Amino acid sequence: MSGFGAAAASGGAWNTLQVVTNKVLTVLSTIVLARLLTEEDYGLGNTALGVVAYVVVLSPLSIGDLLISRPALFAQRAAAASRVGLAVAAMSMVVILLLAWPMEHWRAAPGLGVAIAVAALRPMGEALVAPPLSRMRLALDYRRIAIIDGAVQALATLSGILLAWLGGGAIALVAPQVGSMLVRAIAYRRCESGTPGLLPPQPGQGRALVREFAPLALGQYVHNAVLVTEVLVLGLMASEVQAGIFAFAFMLASQLNVVLSFQVGVVMQPIFAHLNEDRERQRVAFLRAVRAMAALCIPAMLVQAAAGAPAFRLLFEPRWLESLPSFWWLSLGAAFFFACNPVISLLKAQLRSRAFLAWQGIHLLLSIVGCILIAPSGGATGIAMFSALAWSVSATCAVLLELGWSMRALARAVGIFIVPMIASSPAALALWWLGQPAPADATWDPWRDILLLVLGAPSAFVLSVMLTAKLMPSARTDLARMISGVFRRFARPPHAA
Repeated sequence: MSGFGAAAASGGAWNTLQVVTNKVLTVLSTIVLARLLTEEDYGLGNTALGVVAYVVVLSPLSIGDLLISRPALFAQRAAAASRVGLAVAAMSMVVILLLAWPMEHWRAAPGLGVAIAVAALRPMGEALVAPPLSRMRLALDYRRIAIIDGAVQALATLSGILLAWLGGGAIALVAPQVGSMLVRAIAYRRCESGTPGLLPPQPGQGRALVREFAPLALGQYVHNAVLVTEVLVLGLMASEVQAGIFAFAFMLASQLNVVLSFQVGVVMQPIFAHLNEDRERQRVAFLRAVRAMAALCIPAMLVQAAAGAPAFRLLFEPRWLESLPSFWWLSLGAAFFFACNPVISLLKAQLRSRAFLAWQGIHLLLSIVGCILIAPSGGATGIAMFSALAWSVSATCAVLLELGWSMRALARAVGIFIVPMIASSPAALALWWLGQPAPADATWDPWRDILLLVLGAPSAFVLSVMLTAKLMPSARTDLARMISGVFRRFARPPHAA
């Protein structure tokens, strides 16, 4: 395996290790929070975060994408980029704070203003995080990143439970996210001690960086807006309860995708940037990443959807069963969404801001129109069905952004999704059928649900991955290469890693 291939495998492994550990905590905390918070709390908390996503047009985190896109210029540009990020964050905070209580009054939703005001601190945390995190990612220092992120996220999870227990309501969902960003910034900056210093900003450098930063940030802004449009429209066009039902289902459905897909995208971006001078190697690396993730993510998402009924019955109160249909559809949508993360990482590394903006802009426009039409009558379930359909089309188009717009490329892109879907369907459908509720006059047997989750779901996943590898030899090769690289990396002595 090449140096960058080993780095990708190791980085993905370290990031995934910490995320898996924290997702276990997150699932446990979700079970607790579902008993301490109401549907309205979930609706208000996610509405507050959605407002921030819509207001922060130029995300300070995109400063990090700009620095990563040109590794050789990091020392010359980081100080000026940091100033730009802090200025953008300060302006964003002012605008959000001015909107907080008018939004509460307009929505007649007590507590929304305070939740938005707390969320207003997030852009400042992003501005402080971006430069030191970018330096560590360029150095492929994913072990320390994983340790910091894991510890901070664990504290955030526990603090959310404490706030909910103390009666914090929606604040229990918002404050930990904001606080974790600020703590990560402090930890990353402490890791910078002893590293080479940054060059002072040059006259006019800030304006030049803004011209590069704005297109990247606009693309990320539109992407963020796509992710929050559904819950915002539900809150505005239906009710906070429907928004909360959808937000709860989305939070559960997205957990595995974060573990399997998002972290690999984070790792691949600086590697794609290092390969900018060799586009053929870059394309090969991209295809390998997408195929390997397809062989894991699609079976995982279909099995997750199939296991939804026994999981909801076993872990959550009956009032949350209304989120189950949304969970099914959002899990199916996540089976396509996984491809978007490596595509976004590639486009950012290549500084293809216009392509990123056009792709996500079209998705956002269609999402807004579709959600406005569906939300009043379809509620959370209707929006979840629409979301799954939208991401299936959007993800296919995303892969075509790299493969090219031809019938051959279309067939290749569709094959990446369809083959694992076909391979995973038998086991997933069998698990779904076994997990259907008993007749109304029958007694619920929790042990049956436990067996389905402990034995049935893992067995269905393994069988699906094995069949996918059988039908998709290229994915089998990519998976074998990735797994062997991870084992070799962890087998090294600590000083050699």
